[in-house]
Amino acid sequence: MPVQRSVPSDMKRWTVVWPTYLNKKKTVAQGRKVGQAVAVADPHPKEIMLACAALGLNCALERKSYSRDFLDMLRVRVQLRTPAGALVRPDVPNRRALLVRLAKAVAALEHRVNPPAPSPQQLAAMQEQAKLQAAHDAQLAKALAAKEKEKKAAAAAAAATTAASSSSSSSSSASGPRKKK
Repeated sequence: MPVQRSVPSDMKRWTVVWPTYLNKKKTVAQGRKVGQAVAVADPHPKEIMLACAALGLNCALERKSYSRDFLDMLRVRVQLRTPAGALVRPDVPNRRALLVRLAKAVAALEHRVNPPAPSPQQLAAMQEQAKLQAAHDAQLAKALAAKEKEKKAAAAAAAATTAASSSSSSSSSASGPRKKK
């Protein structure tokens, strides 16, 4: 069945699928609804629609904001039952089964299985970024070492000052107690 282009009258009864439900990078508290083993990294609503088309399910894209992540602006509605109440696919009887099947279908999409190779310009940019990161890391390590050396020097100076003041106070106390005036 093709992707639904017009809005059917019974679409409010279709099952809602937010990309967060299938996202491997989210926790259950953040909204993930499938297990880590099945979930996929950062699914896009269009990928979910492609997976629905591969499964032969009608779907529609909606612009709504997810309550747990307001930047998640798109969701997919999927038709599990016909208006008469019969299942569209007998192997997808409920929302849980739908989410598991969609996660597996998204993971099996061609661009996820065989990602395109980076272009020469992208490779050069990645190598330049790696060089910059290495230089930054070296500067950071050098700064941390200098800071640690300063701390040790300050601690040694404080210890020397404390030792000097305690020896001078002990020598003054050796001459006897001070008299009050």
